[in-house]
Amino acid sequence: MPNIIVMVIKYYLLSEDIVPVTTTDIKVMAEFLKILKPVSCALDKLQSEKNAYMGVLLSTLDILRRDCICYCIS
Repeated sequence: MPNIIVMVIKYYLLSEDIVPVTTTDIKVMAEFLKILKPVSCALDKLQSEKNAYMGVLLSTLDILRRDCICYCIS
């Protein structure tokens, strides 16, 4: 797990004194961020006006599918 993710999560959650954050919580949130990164990148690409043509849709969905399959296997 990258240390920068852990540092960011600890900073935002502990600075507000909301609830104590355990290492399990941090691991779950880091994994959640790792899963959502390809999805958010794909959505950004599909919503941009710069690449607004049909050829982007299938290639973006294929890349997203490949990234999700790679993550599920590992």
